[in-house]
Amino acid sequence: MKNIQVEEGPCGTARTTALTIKLQPRPDAPVVRDFQIRSTRGDEGGRWPEWTAYRIFLDAPASVSQAVRWSSGRPEVATIDQLGVLRTQCWKTRQVTTITATLKADTKQQASAEYSTGSPLLDCRKAVSKR
Repeated sequence: MKNIQVEEGPCGTARTTALTIKLQPRPDAPVVRDFQIRSTRGDEGGRWPEWTAYRIFLDAPASVSQAVRWSSGRPEVATIDQLGVLRTQCWKTRQVTTITATLKADTKQQASAEYSTGSPLLDCRKAVSKR
């Protein structure tokens, strides 16, 4: 700790003492403290073809593997591969899907984000799948 001000009291100025503080998690603390996913391009698409990459943010000891299984709640709207790359279908109406990453080391640990796509302004003429 730095920049701590000590005020003079009735006994004079107190001498500073160096402190060493070691923080340790409680024995019952969870191994995974935080698990989130984030899109590298935002969670809303307005172009086609649309793609974005998702990345995980894992606050856990280095011994916990960061390997995840990716899934899309509505694969007809967007698919996501096991590298975290999302690809959408061409939609003329707004569509939403939930993207989920499940931690392989602890399948109870999941992180999700909503992804929306589609617009009446999209040019789907080159699309393999038009909605």
